[in-house]
Amino acid sequence: MAIALDDQLTAPQLGGVAAAGLAGASAQISASEKEHGKLRFSFTIPAAGAGSAQGDQVRIGDLNVFARLVRIRLYTAGLGAGVTLSLGKIDPNNAANTDPVHYMPALDASVAAILEADTNILEQVGASPTGAVTDTGDGISSSAPGGGYGNAPIRLVATIGGGAPTAGATFQGLIEFMGPDL
Repeated sequence: MAIALDDQLTAPQLGGVAAAGLAGASAQISASEKEHGKLRFSFTIPAAGAGSAQGDQVRIGDLNVFARLVRIRLYTAGLGAGVTLSLGKIDPNNAANTDPVHYMPALDASVAAILEADTNILEQVGASPTGAVTDTGDGISSSAPGGGYGNAPIRLVATIGGGAPTAGATFQGLIEFMGPDL
């Protein structure tokens, strides 16, 4: 399984050059794609590499651990025969909270469709940091004990399933949330 960045994630490179989409490797979102409480995402299936195979994940956005999802709506133009998409999260503060189908189980994305997340909506996306310096991710040492309630952003992901997607096919959507920005 590979993890790809959506088309809105950009990465400043040394020398001041910015690379978009799969060429980038950062969590910096283009200012025109994020507004308080709303985050737009889109992804074009590449011919090869991360995001081109069944089981791959596409990072569609990052949220503050205190944020609460209001809605995730996804539009697909049809990703190919048998292809499904699910929506979930990766919690870098505590792997036990990572769940690739946390917000939407695998739904048919093989034809043009509007898919909507309907599970665990309005819950806080991450566990509240305790503030203790011994928390994993908050402490002096990244391996310090403490329960894994750090404050690293929660990564929202779309997982490709059911079959190999068609290169050049696209999906896009909108994440609406309450709570603080990153």
